[in-house]
Amino acid sequence: MQRKIILGTVAVFLLIGFVFRQFYIGLGNVFLIVGITAYLGSIYIFSKDKNDYTKVISEKIKNKDLLKDKSIEEVHRINPDLYYIFNEFTRTIIEFKDSVEEIIKLSSVVTETANESTDLSKTMIDINNYIAKGAEQQAVETENCMKDLLSLSNSFEEMFNTVNKTEEGVNNLKEISSDGTKSVSVSMEKSNEMQGVFSKAITITDELKKSADSSDKIVSAIGSISNQINLLSLNASIEAARAGESGKGFAVVAQEIRQLAEQSDKSVQEIGKNVKTINKKIDDTINIINTLTEKAELQLNAADQVNDAFEKINTAVKNFVEELAVLKDNVANIRSTKDSVVNAITDIASVSQESAASTEEASSNSKMQKESNATLFDLAERLKNTVEGVEQGISDYKVRRQQKKVKKIGFVHTLDEKHPFIKKMIENGKSTAHRYGYEFIIKCPESGNQTFNAQLKLVKELEEKEIDYLILTPADNEAFIPVINKLDKKGIKTICIDSDAPESRRLSFIGTDNYAAGVNVGEVIVKNLKTTAHANIILSMINEKQSNMIDRMQGIKDVLKKYRGISIMAIESGYTNSKERLRNMEYLVKQYPQFDLMAGIEANYVDLVKKLKNRMELSNKSFIGFDNIPENLQLLQEGVVDAIVAQRQELFAKIAVRKIYDHEAGKLDNNIELLDTYEINQINIKALAR
Repeated sequence: MQRKIILGTVAVFLLIGFVFRQFYIGLGNVFLIVGITAYLGSIYIFSKDKNDYTKVISEKIKNKDLLKDKSIEEVHRINPDLYYIFNEFTRTIIEFKDSVEEIIKLSSVVTETANESTDLSKTMIDINNYIAKGAEQQAVETENCMKDLLSLSNSFEEMFNTVNKTEEGVNNLKEISSDGTKSVSVSMEKSNEMQGVFSKAITITDELKKSADSSDKIVSAIGSISNQINLLSLNASIEAARAGESGKGFAVVAQEIRQLAEQSDKSVQEIGKNVKTINKKIDDTINIINTLTEKAELQLNAADQVNDAFEKINTAVKNFVEELAVLKDNVANIRSTKDSVVNAITDIASVSQESAASTEEASSNSKMQKESNATLFDLAERLKNTVEGVEQGISDYKVRRQQKKVKKIGFVHTLDEKHPFIKKMIENGKSTAHRYGYEFIIKCPESGNQTFNAQLKLVKELEEKEIDYLILTPADNEAFIPVINKLDKKGIKTICIDSDAPESRRLSFIGTDNYAAGVNVGEVIVKNLKTTAHANIILSMINEKQSNMIDRMQGIKDVLKKYRGISIMAIESGYTNSKERLRNMEYLVKQYPQFDLMAGIEANYVDLVKKLKNRMELSNKSFIGFDNIPENLQLLQEGVVDAIVAQRQELFAKIAVRKIYDHEAGKLDNNIELLDTYEINQINIKALAR
């Protein structure tokens, strides 16, 4: 009866062990070991007639020697059931050892992950504290802004009233200017009439002077006649004296004639004097009229100038009235939108307060996460110590174990391994592969040799290393389709990153939403142009055949075509060698000196812009870069470029390794994962630097 109870108990342990191994291998193995050990003990106790073989097995287990030798082969031949139990015990120990090693390894990975998560939590706490402080400061500044806005609103009211008064004054000025113009026009008409009168007066005076000159001639003639008459009267008196008495009457007449001649001569002299006086007066009058005419002309010219001035004043007043009307409308619009702005500022202040509170809550959650990570770390260490204690209990068992195959992941990019764009990407890929238990093999082309043939050679080298998976950035998407399909037939699954070959049988694609990235670049280009009415653009890239470059270019074009004044003058592409590419960029700048902005859509571009600026004077040109590698961010801070559109490329390989693990676990539910881009400029680079 006792034997049945013991054997029944052993059977229960064995049954529990086999059942538990389906769900919890470690615990199941423990039950199996206990069951098998108890079974062997029961055999030793209740089967003394067969204790020779049982003793052999017991001694092997006691000595922790589970290696198969001739004695075990003898047991296999004589007592298969006993051999089966020994074999199961050995297999269980091997699996238990494997499980313990896996648990220890996973404990280490959990510890590393907990440490990394703790570091991230610390970073998040710092970021949240910084954001909270900034949010609080923003709330204070928003309140100050509200006060300033209210003050500004009052100023706008005053300005609106001032504009109305100015408008009234300008309208009065307009009326006065109009009246002045009319007065000047009347004055000009009168001046023209006066000038006409002066002209007639000059004409009449000239005729009068001519008449006076004629009178002077007549007076001279009369004086001459008077002299002749006087001479004749003198001769007549002489003849009358000769005639004696008979000539007396004639002498009287002659005397009268002589007196009349003398009187005529006096009269002629008086008339001559008067004519000369008249001529002098006429000359004076002519001079006065000429002077008045000149002054009238000067007055007319001055009136013309005054009229021109009034016309200019009228034009200026008209323009001022129009501009004043626009100003009045703008002020009225500002006045009408004032309440909306005040409400918006109030909402911003409220959101800032809520953001500060939310950030404080997020900071608390980060601190809680940090404490949870610390707990997780402690538990992982405790689990590791416990498992190591179990391992010490079974480590002395000598067993033959097949070396477990570690799956290999090959990594091939278009850039060389030391390139800053993929440096962090590779680090994250290696650490993630290590945690999942994969070997991560890196094969990248040399600098300046980013070609399909160079990559194909590296892929073949990885095939010889018997890789299980390939993480690839194809240099030529179309050319790599048959290569990827051939690898798939051999059982090597490919995940494309950064650049895709969608027509191939690749397992997945991880990269940037390149069309959206191009749209982002296009919007940054528009933002950095001085004007969109007339602007010329040059675009730059290494390889226009890569699908990511094609998509980015399309995104840029779709944005720029909305602006008729923006045109793409040239596209620089096809040069993988930096020196050759720099020469080509310099050539394009000389060929199109009227360009306003140049934009590049891959990581190498920004450094080339620095070298280009060292060679040429380009201070009045704008430059937009791509990718947030440390060197590019430094050059952005130095002002070499005006802005950068950044990817999240450091996550590509990390996500790809996780996709491989999900594929093996049957959990791969999305074969494409696209990440967004964001702008870094002269303003937010300071926050990122912190």
